[in-house]
Amino acid sequence: MDEFDYVRRKLIERILHLTEKQPVVRPLPGLTVGRRESPTEPSTYILPPSICIAVQGAKRVLIGEEYYVYDVENFLLNSFDVPVVAQVIEASKEKPYIGMTWEIDMEILMEIVVEQKLNTRPITSSRGTSLGKVTHQLLDAFRRMLELLDEPEHISALLPVIKKRDHL
Repeated sequence: MDEFDYVRRKLIERILHLTEKQPVVRPLPGLTVGRRESPTEPSTYILPPSICIAVQGAKRVLIGEEYYVYDVENFLLNSFDVPVVAQVIEASKEKPYIGMTWEIDMEILMEIVVEQKLNTRPITSSRGTSLGKVTHQLLDAFRRMLELLDEPEHISALLPVIKKRDHL
């Protein structure tokens, strides 16, 4: 098993544990994790500036007339509040959809795109949304954020450091 798969497995285990009692939780400020054991009906909501990843399964997001599908290989990068229609499209009881959304501010978002030169597809509309390739480093930053739950007294001090260090 390579590092990517190892980190992915650790995230799946942690999120399954966090979502035992309810399918969507917010374990840290700005971080939402969720699990779905079957595909869902489309739902509408406002998606804030964020990075959305599917650690397992896949989700489709409709913004205007454009569809974006993110899965274990592709993340969704969104740069401003936008109404979406979203739907989990790949999930089962044996292999549930496991997703994470980290809300970010525009300054950090610009650092992600400019400084890290992320491999994102060009934005072909003015919607401010694109897809990029999930990397080991991105998954590992999400893993480290969740590990802070083991030391709650350090969350307020270390969460900003993890976010800034990894340019998440």
